[in-house]
Amino acid sequence: MPNKVDDFIPFRLLQFIEARLKSIDTAMGYNSDPFVTDDWHLAESSTAKQVLFFETPGIEMDDQGVGDGKTVQPAMTIDVIGVCTYETERPRRLAMALEQDVRVAIHSALGDIRDSVGRGCSMTYGSCVYDGGVLAPIKEAGFRLSLIFTWSQRSGW
Repeated sequence: MPNKVDDFIPFRLLQFIEARLKSIDTAMGYNSDPFVTDDWHLAESSTAKQVLFFETPGIEMDDQGVGDGKTVQPAMTIDVIGVCTYETERPRRLAMALEQDVRVAIHSALGDIRDSVGRGCSMTYGSCVYDGGVLAPIKEAGFRLSLIFTWSQRSGW
C-alpha cells in the first residue's frame, strides 16, 4: 500500500495539472505565457500580466459494492483560476484566450494521464465562471474553470 504523498492519486493529479499549465507558452504556439502557481500568496502578489492559480476544494466519494469487493469512486475537483491584467486590450478577449490555452493544454494531454496517475482515471469539465474584474482596484479579467477527475479506489490510499 502506498504511504507516501507522491503516490497519493489526488496529489499526482495536482502534479499533472501543474505540469500541463506550466507547458503554456507563446513559444509553443499558445496565446499566453502565464505565471503558474498553487500558492495563492504568490499568485496574488505576482506582477505578471497573466496568472494561473490552481487548487482543489476537495474530494467527494461514492461508495460502490459490498464486503471485500467494496470500492469508492472519488471525484476530485481542481479549480484553475486565471487572471489577466490589461491596459487597453479587450479584457474578456484576454481572459478567454488564457482559458482556451488552459483547455488545450489539459485536453491535449489527457491520454498521458495514465502515465501520471494510473489507469481508470477520467476527467470532465465542470463549470467555467467569468469575472470581469468590476470590483478590482486594477483593470483585470478572469475565470474559474473546474476540472473533475474520477477514478476507482480500493482500500489502499
